[in-house]
Amino acid sequence: MMVSVAQAFSRLMLSPRIPADRYDLAPSDRGLYCFWHRFRCLYVGRSKNLRERMAEHMRGDGDPGLAGYVRKYEGEITVSCSRLGCTAGFIRIAEIFAILKLKPKFNDRHVRRDSRFSPARLTCHHAC
Repeated sequence: MMVSVAQAFSRLMLSPRIPADRYDLAPSDRGLYCFWHRFRCLYVGRSKNLRERMAEHMRGDGDPGLAGYVRKYEGEITVSCSRLGCTAGFIRIAEIFAILKLKPKFNDRHVRRDSRFSPARLTCHHAC
């Protein structure tokens, strides 16, 4: 099945949100994830194992700003996860697309303003 970057983003947006402290409910597959505080996107990431990556974030092994925010607003943070059985390269492109669309609070250092990274240029399709 061919999946576009926009479709991968839609999957992430439509995925049910789980409480961040219930990362055991996240799939152990590869894909994208997004931390949310109410309706604000805090962080978009990708992983080979979504459940393990959620556990790392909850232990504070990820972005220090995100970890502090999650501790401060404990119980209010949710996570959406989207399984993507695609190549790591495609998932990276989908992650960049999501970061550009959502403008997460803690992803500012990951994707700088660079003409190579614009939603219009990230329109590839990939078999998943």
